[in-house]
Amino acid sequence: MEGPFFYWYAVVPRGSLSQDPKNPYPVGISSSQLLPLRIDDLEAVVSSIAVRRLDPEPSLIISHEQVVDWLLEATTFRVLPFRFGTIMANVEEVIETLRTHSGSWTKVLNRVAGCVEMSLKVLWTPPSLSVEIPPLPSPYLSKRAQERAQQEALTSTAKVIVETIHRRLGPLYIRNRGTLLEQPRLLMTGAYLVEERVISAFRDTVRKLIEEFPEYHWMCSGPWPPYHFVSEGDAE
Repeated sequence: MEGPFFYWYAVVPRGSLSQDPKNPYPVGISSSQLLPLRIDDLEAVVSSIAVRRLDPEPSLIISHEQVVDWLLEATTFRVLPFRFGTIMANVEEVIETLRTHSGSWTKVLNRVAGCVEMSLKVLWTPPSLSVEIPPLPSPYLSKRAQERAQQEALTSTAKVIVETIHRRLGPLYIRNRGTLLEQPRLLMTGAYLVEERVISAFRDTVRKLIEEFPEYHWMCSGPWPPYHFVSEGDAE
């Protein structure tokens, strides 16, 4: 299959982008020019590209993120960002996809309007927990039961800590996505949909949590485009 193909950065509300000499369109992937395509109430922001697939090279990922970050500012935080590497065969495929998903994507955009994503990771040194289990017929079964019981106790302890964190952050986020104990030292990861106006308050609350729980290692980053909150399931 021969190009040109079309690299897809994001969907934005129709009419939210304008050719402003003071804030010109950024250069896209492979130094290409951005092209907004309009269908119904939406615009697909794409650019032409000569290949059907891109390897995730750092320079290309940075170019993608720079475009999406620019869109976030240019549309006053009304962006449905696409993941790196979304490439369509031709303009017709872009338009048909946009038309097919127009209704649900409009709902998602309404949900994330004015919002950004904040990221939080918390690392810990897992505590040594003493758990008693009843005797079993074999040493192997006893060992496995002991390991399961300790993991359950560790998970229960981690949940209490995360509940405390979310109770403190709760007034500041609309939705969250996260994992618990994905790795032994990784207590939690979280992505939070936050209104742009409360970014500072979110950061301040994390700082207070750091002061109260210095035994943990905290990593808070953002604001980012709301990548974790733009699936069609978020339209409900």
